[in-house]
Amino acid sequence: MNTVSTHRSFVEPQAYIDNLFQKALHLHQANHFDEASALYVKILALEPLHFGATHLTGLLAYQQKNYDVAVLWMSKATEIDPTNPGPYSNLGILYKDLEKFELALQFQNKAIERDPYFSQALYNRGNLYKSLKKNDLAIRDYSRSLEINPNYVDAFVNRGTIHLEKLDHASALRDFEKAIALNPDSANAHFNIGSLFTKIQRFDLSLPSYKRALALKPDIDFLIGEKIYSQLFSCDWSDLKEHTALLAKCLETGGKVSAPLIVSAVIDSPQLQKIAAEIWTQTTYPPQDVLGPLKLEGFSASSADKKVRIAYISSDFQNHPVCILLAQLFELHDKSRFELVAFDSTKVKDTNDPVRERIKKSFDQFIEIQHLSEEAAAKAIREQHIDVAFDLGGHTLNSRMGIFAHRIAPVQISYIGYLGTLGAPYIDYILAD
Repeated sequence: MNTVSTHRSFVEPQAYIDNLFQKALHLHQANHFDEASALYVKILALEPLHFGATHLTGLLAYQQKNYDVAVLWMSKATEIDPTNPGPYSNLGILYKDLEKFELALQFQNKAIERDPYFSQALYNRGNLYKSLKKNDLAIRDYSRSLEINPNYVDAFVNRGTIHLEKLDHASALRDFEKAIALNPDSANAHFNIGSLFTKIQRFDLSLPSYKRALALKPDIDFLIGEKIYSQLFSCDWSDLKEHTALLAKCLETGGKVSAPLIVSAVIDSPQLQKIAAEIWTQTTYPPQDVLGPLKLEGFSASSADKKVRIAYISSDFQNHPVCILLAQLFELHDKSRFELVAFDSTKVKDTNDPVRERIKKSFDQFIEIQHLSEEAAAKAIREQHIDVAFDLGGHTLNSRMGIFAHRIAPVQISYIGYLGTLGAPYIDYILAD
């Protein structure tokens, strides 16, 4: 009598594959990537066109920053099921991470075309527009995502951060509080409430939010520094020494732990202050090449009879210490040799401000750019053929350093707004005494 193996004899092949996929998915979600990958391989050996295993193999490769492999597998998933929006949206996320924004937008649009009610794709496209400083479009997508999924915590948080950037504090607070109502353990929501109260100088309210965020997720970028900043203004010395020591230790290993201005207040090591500035710049204002190299045709250096065109870029052209100090300096420029252009990014303007009115008279042109993205502002400034551009903000509130990241002038100088190194490769000099 022949002996017949009964192994899997009563299990339908598709049911077996489905069971394997569920196991792989659970392992993947638990971040057991190697075990999940082994099961995906096994599934694909049995069913080479298995959509889920193909797509998630690509997603796993993306999570491990193996981007070329991720693109191959996700692209294959779009071929297996061209109607499924998931891999298109994930390809959009991948290309956003690689700063290939045009490709990222194309894939998010493809995902939304396939399913206009896919809230995650709308959220992802909102994140893309947020990165591109297209805030109105970002708010539109976040709001649409929330119409479809009213419990989308991250959409509330990210929409709130844009309201905060636009100084709409009431709307921002509503979004953050809604996020916390849905998920009391949303560390990002608590962190952003802290940021909101910091901006309006209510440090008694920002500090509890930072402490809560720190307890929930201590590795949020720049959280430790913000918490220390609020402590200093609140005269709360509890654990300040320990967290300042932690700040220094994290900086030594390249951690994203604090804005440079805060580091300069609590750590007197020039080396660590420089490291903090370099980390902050690379994270928030990295060099940009989207506008291409700066072309020198038309600049004064190419013609001996032209005036040198000097630009001052600031968000503080008003009754502010920077412009109180500089008002006379602007007036004393030799107008026979220099042409002065101001690029104004002041957000809240007082029409009766005598300091603002005084300094405006010193400039040959006074151009408002607060409504422009960094890229758009940089493009507009390049068209003015500026020879020397001064940044008067540095690492301070409402700075527009991102404009300088696009290289707007042959010579770019940091002056008076931030009294320290900017750690920026595109800033050529610091003017100091």
